[in-house]
Amino acid sequence: MRLVHQEGKRVPPCVDSSNIGVLLAGLEEWFGFDGARPPLVNSMTYHAMDKYGPILDLRRSHVFGVICLLSGPEGVLKSPGEVHRAALPLGTSSSTRLRWR
Repeated sequence: MRLVHQEGKRVPPCVDSSNIGVLLAGLEEWFGFDGARPPLVNSMTYHAMDKYGPILDLRRSHVFGVICLLSGPEGVLKSPGEVHRAALPLGTSSSTRLRWR
């Protein structure tokens, strides 16, 4: 993060890891810089949203983008209906915690 901040000409990073500890460490480091622009987290999986609680909680105090993969426990959703059913909660009950805009 220090190198991206120093050499990146104010371009925010895309923090990409399947390890939540790595995502949190990267975000916390980035938010420690004055004037840092909002980064992007790539990615969270819909079917495992509960394990991303610490990332979602961080969105209460910091602005950053998140890519959310609409996948199920068995992988890619196979029909438009499955995708629609998976996406519905993202616009309702989860919206307060996720801070969708």
